[in-house]
Parts: sequence; C-alpha cells; structure tokens
Amino acid sequence: MTERERPEPGAVPIRESFRVLRTRLLEERNAQGRWEGELSGSALSTATAVCALSAASRGRFDRLIGKGLEWLRGSVNPDGGWGDTVKSLSNISTTTLVWAAFAAAGREKEPVVGRAESYLRKEAGGLSRNEISSA
Repeated sequence: MTERERPEPGAVPIRESFRVLRTRLLEERNAQGRWEGELSGSALSTATAVCALSAASRGRFDRLIGKGLEWLRGSVNPDGGWGDTVKSLSNISTTTLVWAAFAAAGREKEPVVGRAESYLRKEAGGLSRNEISSA
C-alpha cells in the first residue's frame, strides 16, 4: 500500500462510512417502506420544485404546483423578494427563481409577481437577462 492509499490514523474507510449511512437511512423508513417528511421552509427549494413540476407536466401536477405557489405567496418578504429560507433576507437569485416559477406555472399576472418585479428592478436595475446576471 502506498502512502497515498493509506488512510489517516482514525479515518473510517469510505465503504464502511457508506454502509453505516445506508443502514441509518433505511432505518428511517416507515412501516410501508417509505420515508415521511416535509419540504423545507425554503423559497429556493419550493420554486425549484414548482419549475420542475411545471416542466414535467403542468396538467398532471396542478394540485402540487398550486400548493407550491400558495406557499410562495405566503412567504414573500415585505420588500417583495424572497430569501433562500423563511429566515433569510431577500436576494436576487432566489427572487428570480420564484419569479420564473410563477411564469412556468402560467401565473405571471399575479400581484405577488409584480412585487417581485419591483424588487428585481430596484436590486438588479431591471428585468433583462443582462441586468439580472450582472447583478
């Protein structure tokens, strides 16, 4: 075994770490063999999910898309933007993703979208691709 292949003293080999983590993960399943949980309180993850569901099949996932948009409407910050989590300050990246989620779902005329556009104009200087990416 070369010096490079030798694990550091006290280090757990990767295969053992994988085995332990896999076991722990499988133990978290419920009686039906599934994991239960909730989406995080995150505009970033919720907007990403809405975009993905809209791209996959808007008609098939309308209920889930609607629930995601409802959560986003209720979690907008006072300045009209969104942060990565419900405790985060608004930022351009997450606000742009939420803005895109409403558009992907065909809801670009909602008042909350207008507030997001106002936030983006103020923080990014406008709504163009160049203005947003430069910001």
